[in-house]
Amino acid sequence: MFAGASLNPSYFKEKVNLFVALAPVGRTTNISSAMLPGLAPKWKLIQFGAERTHAYNLLGVNWWASEAELLFCGEFEGICEHLL
Repeated sequence: MFAGASLNPSYFKEKVNLFVALAPVGRTTNISSAMLPGLAPKWKLIQFGAERTHAYNLLGVNWWASEAELLFCGEFEGICEHLL
């Protein structure tokens, strides 16, 4: 809802009379990763780097498929030319 309202405010202004958001959608209190607490204070630097390099989504929805494709095509170049 938040993304849609920010991307197309005129549409949501016409269609939505009242929107009430209750509580946070997610919490990070139970994350056991040791990396996240170390990166949290550097979020502005990370955001700056992502904006400059346009690297917003490093592991996309099908990142494993594209990595498998790269691995497979590195070994079997002739087959990949005909398949892909």
